[in-house]
Amino acid sequence: MPEYESFRSALGRALNKSALPTNDTVIDAALKVFQAEKEKEKEREREREEVAAAEEEDQGQDRMDVDDSTRANEADQPRAPVDNAIDILVRDTTEKVGFAPDDVYNGIFEPIATMTVHDAAVRVLTYSKLTDIVEMFSKDQHFDGQSHRVVAVHPRKVEDSLDSWKVRFKSPRIEKEVLERMRLEEVKHLRKTYQLLRNIPAGSVLAGLIFEVIAHRMLCDAWQGPTQQPIRMLSNEGNPPVFSTDPLPTPDTLPSPPSPLCVGQRTATEVDFPTRLVSNVTLDGDKYYTLATTNDPLFDSFTIDHDPHQRTVVISIFQITISPMHGGSAQGYARICKIMASVRNLLKKNHLDATVEVAYFLVCPNDGLRHEWKMPIDWDKNTKNNNHQGAAFCLRLPVWKDGGMLCLFTPNFGT
Repeated sequence: MPEYESFRSALGRALNKSALPTNDTVIDAALKVFQAEKEKEKEREREREEVAAAEEEDQGQDRMDVDDSTRANEADQPRAPVDNAIDILVRDTTEKVGFAPDDVYNGIFEPIATMTVHDAAVRVLTYSKLTDIVEMFSKDQHFDGQSHRVVAVHPRKVEDSLDSWKVRFKSPRIEKEVLERMRLEEVKHLRKTYQLLRNIPAGSVLAGLIFEVIAHRMLCDAWQGPTQQPIRMLSNEGNPPVFSTDPLPTPDTLPSPPSPLCVGQRTATEVDFPTRLVSNVTLDGDKYYTLATTNDPLFDSFTIDHDPHQRTVVISIFQITISPMHGGSAQGYARICKIMASVRNLLKKNHLDATVEVAYFLVCPNDGLRHEWKMPIDWDKNTKNNNHQGAAFCLRLPVWKDGGMLCLFTPNFGT
């Protein structure tokens, strides 16, 4: 393909010079992607080193580079730098516009025009249009207008069915932008969107994302609804444990769970984890922290509550889901330990003495289903200095039946 060979040659020459700009908008856009990827890799390397250092300090073992085997394989099969660069470029493009071949091709060779048309489709998407898209696909198995710029379909495994699909946002970037826009909608509109999508099999994934938006609002803003007391989840005492909403054998002997629902409003605050300490956390308890970058498979958000009288700091870790079963990634433990280290650093700076604890909250609909949270491996590792282990609780957001529809109760946020 002449166009590809020409692009590959020009990209290879630009990589050797590694200078911007090149007076070629396509090559310049590609080089910016590579520079961003280098910064991400530096952050990942720092995180790997911190985990290795924590293991050495916690267990007294020699540090090990977990990537030695991977690097050895890469050394056995060397590739041209331009080929590695193209792999990075393709991966970055799919994260932005999805996996459709035409979109990926246009995203690489016409990046500005491609992003412009996708961004325009996101800007005009409303909660009502989103439900219309899913309803139309469920009835007629097709999209219309600019829908294909925002959503895509994936196979859905259903017994005794040869043709079942679920509608998802096309890419992580599009998903994040749509959800950020949805957070500005009135709660009654979000509730209606959740109701409609929840009742359409193809819309189950999107319903989960809308539920997540609503839950963030409820955890962040002042709670004005009926008192919602979290319930203690039962542990199977395994390693790693599996927490479930099965009835507890001796509920009267268990400590009362902390309540993550605040009477005052918290400020939504994004955090990142590039270094050992999380720079923008505080002990004030007036912030609701969400992840600034890729969603962590273990948790979605957290809060920090300092009680100077009891001399405790409770870090509440939230996983929001409508799925009856959830898992996670061990990488989340390292991030929780960074939060704990940041809290200890703040306590030390302010000459305060307090016990730092972690509590896990599975936030789900009050749907009457049994919910289960299987913790990832390494639950018992690196717990000497910052013990990320803790009890798990289930916070069910109340629902009731109204005219045959599943309704999600939400408080008045003054919107």
